[in-house]
Amino acid sequence: MFMVNIEMGANSQKQIKIAPGKVGFLWQAESERPITCAVDGIPIACGNYKPPFVVKEDIMFISKERTKIQYNMETYDDIYVPQAKNREYEPMVQKTEETRPTIPHITNVTLTEADKWYEIRVPPDMVTWQIRARGDIEMRYAFEPSHTTYMTLPAGEVLTEDTAPNMSIRAIYVSCSTANTIVEFELWRYKEDGSG
Repeated sequence: MFMVNIEMGANSQKQIKIAPGKVGFLWQAESERPITCAVDGIPIACGNYKPPFVVKEDIMFISKERTKIQYNMETYDDIYVPQAKNREYEPMVQKTEETRPTIPHITNVTLTEADKWYEIRVPPDMVTWQIRARGDIEMRYAFEPSHTTYMTLPAGEVLTEDTAPNMSIRAIYVSCSTANTIVEFELWRYKEDGSG
């Protein structure tokens, strides 16, 4: 499950669209300041609901103040709908200073050709990471070499993941419609002895 960060300006709105043939499950939405959130046009109380919300078309965030929003959402092919009502919701674990990884590594990958898929290798001891396209550019990402199914990260947004050790990710595949886009990838690791 991925945590996406959005920065909202004053009196602004952000629409998150679900790709055709897909269905989304919104598990969590939090913000620093009060916001209005609507799923498929129906208002919900962000941060005060029992997940998930099934999203068939879009999520709309509306903010009167400058703020940051974090949300968790999974998407599936519309023909496959998991038994979400039976899934237990696990809130994101807050890392303390004692457990926070302390070894950073930043990689910048230039996507020289438009619409070509590029591979970013992931080390097995990675703990947390984040990725984004530099500038106001939309980026596609996938976790399978075939990248026949992928997600789109809207321009200006950051994709983060705090549960990489529980996943079998060994590479992230990225693509963009704008040539020479720079993708910024930051990861954090523990020291060799396993401590932070």
